[in-house]
Amino acid sequence: MYGPSSAPGMRTRHISIFKYFFKNKGKGGAQADIWEPADNDEINGDTDGPSAIASEILPPILQLIPRLKSSDASDAAQAASEMVSLTNNTSTDEDAIVGRCGALEVLGQVVCKGSEEGKVAAASAIANLIANADANKVLVSNLPGVLAAFVGLASSSQDKPSAVAARALLNLVSNKDCALAFARTPGAIDALAHLVLTAKMETKEDAARVLNTMVDKEKEICVLVAGVESAMQALKAVARTANCTGEARLWAVSALMGLSRCSRVRRTLLRAKIVEDVCIPLLASESLGEWHDAIQALAAMTAANLTGWEDDTKLVEHKEQVTGLVHVMAMALTCREHGRYKFRNSHVLQSLWSVTINDAFKAELVGAKLIELSIDMIALAHTQGHRGMNLIMLLEMIYQLCFSEQGAAKIKELQGTKMLEAHARGPDPLVRRLARGTLWQAGGGEKP
Repeated sequence: MYGPSSAPGMRTRHISIFKYFFKNKGKGGAQADIWEPADNDEINGDTDGPSAIASEILPPILQLIPRLKSSDASDAAQAASEMVSLTNNTSTDEDAIVGRCGALEVLGQVVCKGSEEGKVAAASAIANLIANADANKVLVSNLPGVLAAFVGLASSSQDKPSAVAARALLNLVSNKDCALAFARTPGAIDALAHLVLTAKMETKEDAARVLNTMVDKEKEICVLVAGVESAMQALKAVARTANCTGEARLWAVSALMGLSRCSRVRRTLLRAKIVEDVCIPLLASESLGEWHDAIQALAAMTAANLTGWEDDTKLVEHKEQVTGLVHVMAMALTCREHGRYKFRNSHVLQSLWSVTINDAFKAELVGAKLIELSIDMIALAHTQGHRGMNLIMLLEMIYQLCFSEQGAAKIKELQGTKMLEAHARGPDPLVRRLARGTLWQAGGGEKP
């Protein structure tokens, strides 16, 4: 999961009840079977000792299922509340087992048709059970009416239903298929936009993070989100608001950066003046709270993706932040944080690739050691046999930088021609052409 480790979201559970499924009978020390797993269930952990609470979790859950089906709405609501208490500290394996016993289906019925109290409790229990079990996420997203019910809860004027819905959705959309299914649900994106704009602190943060997670999953989701004006206005407003909580602003700017990576929505972002009204003011700000460095890097990446290659880009006024992306990419490459935030290497690479075309940045990028870092990354890709889009973008960056005197001189100084010669003989015709073009531009090879 990329992003700050302190951000709200998935639960981390450390307790497994599997070691309590077998007890000593007594004097002989023989074990009595309390529960038998299916063939595809794994039993993890040891048998250090019994726990009265842990060993009694599953039977009560099974006993709650008939009550959840009750025609008495108050009894079903009470059963859902008890389910929440039972699933607050279950492990991933336990969640998967509960999901296979039919609990999610009946919880979904309560979310759709129960009382207001029951809907909130059932949604909270579902949020627990889908936190880490991917199969449960898929199951819930396929239950008829459940995603629409979550939209209804998220649209509630009351704080608790919307908060529970935001947490459940944050857990749900970490799965790509579930994120797409929710994005396609009528009113879903509008409901999230409303929470981002008007909800209280933690719910606002969760809703902004839901949108950020969704746009990172699928281009179609980017198109759907960018096509909802309220979502664009909400992300823009939160990103610009001075008194907004740092984390909500962080996720809003991150969501805009994710949208800027999709070529199908860039015109929409440009028409919304994301660069002028959001990115440039953020880059000019001297204080953005605890996430200052991360937010500025995200703003620079967003502006680079949208206008980095243009001669009149506003980024020329913020070359320090643009060249700082070289350091951000180095940190991402080594899986370290920048400004307490974990960036994805491919995301930063795309932004740097966008600005290397622009002559206004070439000398500064060479001075920031972008060529050295790119050569290291290409060498790594060569030794590991990775010849995908990242390798092509790296070669294109070096090729573009070699059109500057500093870049051509740096390639010769670093003896990068050997690496380029190796790729010039590779199997990929585009990689060969780029490597040969760079060698020729640097004065170390034949014209391609």
